[in-house]
Formats: sequence, structure tokens, C-alpha cells
Amino acid sequence: MNIGDVLKKKGTEIFTVNKEDTICSALEKLNKKHIGALIVMDNETVAGILTERDILKKTYDKQGIIKGAKIYEFMTPAEKFINANKKNSIQEIMESMTKNKIRHMPIFEGEKLIGIVSIGDMVKMILELAETENEHLKAYFYGQ
Repeated sequence: MNIGDVLKKKGTEIFTVNKEDTICSALEKLNKKHIGALIVMDNETVAGILTERDILKKTYDKQGIIKGAKIYEFMTPAEKFINANKKNSIQEIMESMTKNKIRHMPIFEGEKLIGIVSIGDMVKMILELAETENEHLKAYFYGQ
């Protein structure tokens, strides 16, 4: 199973912010949408990703003073973030997330951003696959 299959099931809704927006507006969106990451845009171009962890680290660096701070001061720029394409397998994505200690990964098809997945999405999919496999094994074992 590849990440494209996960996106079909999860959906491809992408929440974005502009790099010139304030961190406070990004925090509001993260809280209202109950999500852990936002894709940062510069007009029509993906400029980076902003995660809860990015905000936490930079807030500590700024001694908690973030009022008026811009998103671009906190985000991980596009040239530094780890991403994947829809043909990557779930195992490849999980290995990359673990190796790079990240919890959110943008998914591209060529140059086009088509979705974002979290480590929670990956765990959910693996559990569903295990449950399906378990049901098939039970049916085989009991001759159903």
C-alpha cells in the first residue's frame, strides 16, 4: 500500500497560511482545526511547513515573546523540509518520519502539493491493515 491510498482514505484537505501572517493567527488555525501542522505559502508557492514543534522551539528561543512575530520566522523552509510523493509506501514514510524525527509530511505529485500526512495517520492505517489481515486469517483458518 502506498501513501496515495492513505490520502484517498484520509482526504487531501490542506490547511495553509501565508508566510507573512502572524504566529498568533497560525496558532488560532491550528487550534480551530485540531491539527498539528500548516503548509506555509508565498503566493502560489509552497514556502515551508509550520508545526507545533517549530512554534514551541522558537517560542522558547524568543523567551515566549511572540506577539506580532511572523510565520516565516518560525517555519521550516521548503528547501529543508522532508516530503514524499504518493507512490512512497507507508513503510518508507514511517521510516523517514522516524529517522528525521518529524510527525508531519507533505505529499507531492511532481511539483504539486496533494496532501499532508501525520504519524497518527500512518499508525491508523497500519492498525486497519492489521485488522483486515487478521479477519482474513480467521476466515481462512475457520473455513469461512
